[in-house]
Amino acid sequence: MAAAAAGISGIIAPDVLDCTICFGPLRPPVFQCVVGHVICSPCHGKLINKENCNTCSLPGGYNRCNALDKILESLHIPCANVTYGCTVKTHYHEVENHGKSCPHAPCFCPEPGCNFAGSTVALLAHLTGGHMWPSTELEYNVKLTLEVKAGVHVLHRRDRSPFFLVKFTPAPPPYGNAASVLCVDPDAAATTEK
Repeated sequence: MAAAAAGISGIIAPDVLDCTICFGPLRPPVFQCVVGHVICSPCHGKLINKENCNTCSLPGGYNRCNALDKILESLHIPCANVTYGCTVKTHYHEVENHGKSCPHAPCFCPEPGCNFAGSTVALLAHLTGGHMWPSTELEYNVKLTLEVKAGVHVLHRRDRSPFFLVKFTPAPPPYGNAASVLCVDPDAAATTEK
């Protein structure tokens, strides 16, 4: 009984938990045919012929699969970004949505040939320490003057996340210089969805 209280660990092939029609992750309510082929609720709702299984064509239609509903509700998957500090565990069918907005998603070094990946703070340290990119601390709503030099300049707040990469590119006269700005913020997807 102690093992049951702590949970059960195991390995299961992910496609076992996918709909046999759309191949998306199953979420309750789940439906199954008499043989055991399972489909998700949206696919069940779209079926024209609900009397025969879409996979094996056997008669009998589909019934709710309460056992699989309970398994799916109790199954919590660790985030793929656990190595970058994420401690969230989500339902199997919510893993992809969480991954798209996980604040611990790795940021990758934009330097050609560099394979560094890490948190926003780790990337900032990598760019300024490893690649020696110049950096300037900034405050929002406060005037900032930068020397225009070709290359990338890092702008960061005191809390170091998010930060900005400013790339200056000289243009031939009479055009002056071009500047492009990139915000490095793994939480941007979560922020824009709110």
